Amino acid sequence: RWEDFTSGDLVRYIDANFRTLASRDSRGVAGHSMGGYGTLKLVMKHSDIFSAGYAMSPASFDWVKDWTSDNVAFRQVLSLTKLPELKDENIYPLAIICVAQAFSPNRNKAPFYADFPFRQEGKIMVPNGSAFERFEAEFPINLALKYAANLRSLTRLKLDAGKEDQYAFIPEATSRLSDRLRSL
Repeated sequence: RWEDFTSGDLVRYIDANFRTLASRDSRGVAGHSMGGYGTLKLVMKHSDIFSAGYAMSPASFDWVKDWTSDNVAFRQVLSLTKLPELKDENIYPLAIICVAQAFSPNRNKAPFYADFPFRQEGKIMVPNGSAFERFEAEFPINLALKYAANLRSLTRLKLDAGKEDQYAFIPEATSRLSDRLRSL
């Protein structure tokens, strides 16, 4: 429950133990990669706590580039029966497992305790029902619609992403998110 910890417990602790201006207007959050994703989610959902956010190369998930069913890693995770089967040279299977554990946990589905967004039908990958929907519900581009009023109340929100990021979905999804934010 990192969201509750960061937006509640941590903020209360810092304000109680350090010289702060203990108000929303003096508080922001920043992060890189998955921390950038966390930053986006925190400012969207907790604009009463944070007035500003800075997301650097945020994992602004969207079904683009290397974060689609075309990435063989989505197919690979479906065939895994235990974590040690992962190969060190490719981060994507582990990332997919970790994101699935966060976005679509399933305590009854060993060994990874998560539902994956795609399933295999013959030779093709297709959306996996509610797991796919739960993934989409956590994508910042969709959260922006749900939390548009909160976003409008922010004093600042900055997104940075390099065009040559090693994970191609990051600049593409961040650009799409930026467009969505401008339209809102």
